[in-house]
Amino acid sequence: MAPEYTEIEVEPELETSNKFVCISPLVLITPAFNEEAGKRFINPDSDEFSDLLYESTLTRMERSGWYTPEQMESFYKFQVVPDMVYVNKLKEQQKKFARIYAVYDMDVKYEVRGYTLPFTLYAAPEVQDFVFKCGLGAFTHKGFGMLDLANHSTVVRTTPYKFKREGFVPYKPSEKGRENVAPTIEEGETMESQES
Repeated sequence: MAPEYTEIEVEPELETSNKFVCISPLVLITPAFNEEAGKRFINPDSDEFSDLLYESTLTRMERSGWYTPEQMESFYKFQVVPDMVYVNKLKEQQKKFARIYAVYDMDVKYEVRGYTLPFTLYAAPEVQDFVFKCGLGAFTHKGFGMLDLANHSTVVRTTPYKFKREGFVPYKPSEKGRENVAPTIEEGETMESQES
């Protein structure tokens, strides 16, 4: 079986303020073993909600080694503003935007509270890019905190991607596009005779 075609995602231009939606829940606190703090509800409209996300984001950015100390010092502007119209609508309908999730880290079970809601992030473009690509909050290495842009055009999100890898042709190209794909083995010719 072979894929019919491949695409590469077009990276969006991120600004100092972007509206995001959660693809997976945001976890604010990394709990310690046998600790209930990870399950504590924190109002998304509070400063504590934004501050916890700020601290975890800057810690992860610093650990990545991708930013100089001067850049890290410039990332002091950071504010998460949840879409409270959406949150209040869910409350009115008695639906939840925050739930308890079980997370296993090194075979230890933790219970954490995850939040799924749209929000606007005010931060430097580099910070916006980091959270868009690497996630927001705790346990991003477990798949939590994955984001997508809200109100982003879905029409131009990908472009065709042609690549050359020996023995793998991901689509049936036209003769015009042959230079971008792996060569085909002509009848009666072997891989060894092609390499010589």
